[in-house]
Amino acid sequence: MGTGSGEHIRLHAIFEGSVQGVGFRYAVRRLAQRYGVSGWVRNLASGEVELVGEGERGALEKVLETCRAGAGTPGQVRNVWIEWLPASGEFRGFEIRTNGPPRSLLQTPGPRSG
Repeated sequence: MGTGSGEHIRLHAIFEGSVQGVGFRYAVRRLAQRYGVSGWVRNLASGEVELVGEGERGALEKVLETCRAGAGTPGQVRNVWIEWLPASGEFRGFEIRTNGPPRSLLQTPGPRSG
């Protein structure tokens, strides 16, 4: 269920806070599936959760807003690092991936928001 905006884009987000061991990734997957977002979510060794999703910008914003507000997602998000990129179209569906490297090994996301 997209939002009808039509513009497909990629969201790269890293959630900081109490987001591991509480079912946060599963809630993100449910939200992504509800709004027609494809991509993946995974825990990072740093204790954060990383999300890469593609879809209509409005749908991605709804997923992001819901996670920030804690509505329907367990745990508590303290901060979110966000980067908007062009969509690649590489994803089919949305999955929970195995744990990733510490954030220090990742490309630093764009401006901090939270």
